Amino acid sequence: MPEGPEIFMLSHWLNEILESYDLIGHTRVNKNRHLSFKGHNILDDLISDEQKIISVYSKGKKTVMQFNKMSILVSYGLTGTFYDDDENIPNMKNVHFYLTFRKGDNEKKLYYYDPRGFGGIVVDDNDEIERLLEELGPDPITEHISYSDFSQYFEDDRRGKTKIINFLMNQNNISGIGNKWVAEILFATKLHPLSHMNKIPHSIRIKLFENITKILRKASGDREHEIHVYKKSRYGDYDVKILENGGRSVYYVSELQIRY
Repeated sequence: MPEGPEIFMLSHWLNEILESYDLIGHTRVNKNRHLSFKGHNILDDLISDEQKIISVYSKGKKTVMQFNKMSILVSYGLTGTFYDDDENIPNMKNVHFYLTFRKGDNEKKLYYYDPRGFGGIVVDDNDEIERLLEELGPDPITEHISYSDFSQYFEDDRRGKTKIINFLMNQNNISGIGNKWVAEILFATKLHPLSHMNKIPHSIRIKLFENITKILRKASGDREHEIHVYKKSRYGDYDVKILENGGRSVYYVSELQIRY
C-alpha cells in the first residue's frame, strides 16, 4: 500500500506534469465494484468549463488535484497509482478511469491504475474537499507538528492502554503512516509495537516524535531509502519477527525493541 512518502512523491510528479493544463474530459473504463467514485456528476457538469489545474498536493495517503471550482480527492487503497503513458501500464484491464487535459495544442491523458481496485475518488467543491482533509491528522512531511501537541496524545487517559502501533497507524492521529514506515519508525526508536502509550517513558516519546518526522521526510525525497526491518527476515544477527495486528503484518526485532 502506498504510504505518505510515496504519495508525496507521486503528487509532486503530478503537479509538475500537469502545470497549466485544463481538464477537458474523463472516461470510466473497466468499472470495478470495489472502486468508489463519488461526485462524477459534478465532474461532468464542470468539464465543459475546462477547469484549469491550480495545484496537486498530498496529505497523508491522499492526493488532491485542485481546480478553479472543484477538487478531486484520490485514495489509492492497496495498489493504486497514476500513469501518463499507456505504453508503460502493465495491464490495461486494471485502468479504471483516465482524465484528459489540454494545454494549447497539447493533450495529455492521466490513467488511474489499480489492480486490487480498493482506491476511491471524491469530486466536490474545494471547501468540501478541504473539510474532508481536516478530518485527517497532521502530515509530518508537509505540516509542522509540535512536540507539545504530540505529547498530549500520551497524556489522554482514553488512550492509556492503546498500543503504539495502533495509534501511529490511525490516520486521524497522524496521517501517512502505514505498515512499512511504522515498522521503520518503531525500529529506529527501539520501541516494541505493542507498547502501551501510557507506559512509554518521556525520553522515548521524544525520540519517537523525532523519528516520525525525520524518517518520513527523508523517505519522501529518497526512493532508495534504506529499509531495516520491513519485509526483512534478518537484521544483523537477529531474526525479524512478524506479528499480526488487526489483519496487518508488523515487523520488528524483539531483542532490540523494548516493550513498555
